Amino acid sequence: QTSSPADGGHMSATTTTVNKAAKSDDDVLATRAVSENGSGSRGSAAPIETINASDAIRLHRQPDSIFIDVRGPDEIARSGTVPGAVRAPLPGFANFAKPDGSGALPAADSGKPIVLVCASGMRSSVAAQQLADMGYGKVHSLRGGIAAWIAAGGPVQR
Repeated sequence: QTSSPADGGHMSATTTTVNKAAKSDDDVLATRAVSENGSGSRGSAAPIETINASDAIRLHRQPDSIFIDVRGPDEIARSGTVPGAVRAPLPGFANFAKPDGSGALPAADSGKPIVLVCASGMRSSVAAQQLADMGYGKVHSLRGGIAAWIAAGGPVQR
């Protein structure tokens, strides 16, 4: 149920890889975010986990879970988002996440599970790595993005 069976299903802090020759908008934005923010290079962060939509829906039912949609407003307007999701577009994502809790997210030591959502899972993986690098734990990226969420019957807020 995770994206990396070789390491027990968890992505380590050093395994986030972005294809610089990628053609999709998700891949181009993720590549840009990695180069601008240095994500994935610190090595001491907690591991992030890529989860499927069914697991994300189960987490959404937990009252302390936090969902973050890293897509832009136009993308969210077209497909909707996870109800209650914090909207924090990847460009400028670091402005929303402050380890001391002074941003839109709780403090890094809150222990709350965080699920990041985008269109395909690429940008959410980059944002998840940024959170892990800042000291956030229980960080998850939704494999397949909002389309997988909708296909699995997840609720949508428009």
